[in-house]
Amino acid sequence: SIKNAATSGTVTYYAQWSVNSYAVAISVGTGLSRSASSVNVNYGGTNTVTITPSTGYYLNAKSCTNGYTVNGTTGKSAKSAQTITISNNSKTTTSTCSFTASNTYTITYNANGGSVSPASANVTYNNTLSLPNAARAGYVFNGWYSATSGGTKYSNSTKWTGDQTIYAQWATPTYTVRNNGSGGCLKNNYGKEFCIDTGYFTRNGNNTTAVLNKLVSDMQSTFGYAVTKSYKNNELYVEAGFFDAGCCINETGAFCGNGGTTHGCYLSGGCW
Repeated sequence: SIKNAATSGTVTYYAQWSVNSYAVAISVGTGLSRSASSVNVNYGGTNTVTITPSTGYYLNAKSCTNGYTVNGTTGKSAKSAQTITISNNSKTTTSTCSFTASNTYTITYNANGGSVSPASANVTYNNTLSLPNAARAGYVFNGWYSATSGGTKYSNSTKWTGDQTIYAQWATPTYTVRNNGSGGCLKNNYGKEFCIDTGYFTRNGNNTTAVLNKLVSDMQSTFGYAVTKSYKNNELYVEAGFFDAGCCINETGAFCGNGGTTHGCYLSGGCW
């Protein structure tokens, strides 16, 4: 009841309101810290919280329940502390806002004229990675570097701290030829020698795809790098690029020499 009201005229009364405030829990995953474990956000209003990644981590996901939203940057550039704004969006309930981080980075392999598998690999911050070997016909793989030539060489003991593309580098081997008395031998400048006897081709199929495949496989096994195989004038041969200045082997176990226009040899005999 209202006492002592005026006996005449109009009296206006005004309602007064206080805005509701809702608790928002702040949840962070491994690699993140928070300025508060919870904040209050008014109906229709906003509040802020600071999220800080640890060294090597970046903020990679953020979300809120019950219709609340947050701003902020995610991804591998998000390595610094961020003041995040939480918006209530006129919701009449509490919420939980969650933030997660990652410390995983991608190393991309550029084979630089060769081939490699896989094309990339993931590694966690400041950890090592087992690097694959690349292959290129007629070349020796010299390892992985920060550039296509020169630069820093990487190894299985390198510790990685971010995304990076690394490049294969190559060297062209040189060879010396010798007759070992029962066949021929080819030695490269890395101390690896491949020899065959005079019956090698007869035993393995003479002028057939099978013998070429075995020859190439045996050479690759010995030298540790890819050997090119192909055809010329309807006869099988081993690409000149594999041999220095055209050295090669024919079915008799003899090597074609380094002379002039000699580029390779037919498996059925003779140089070209």
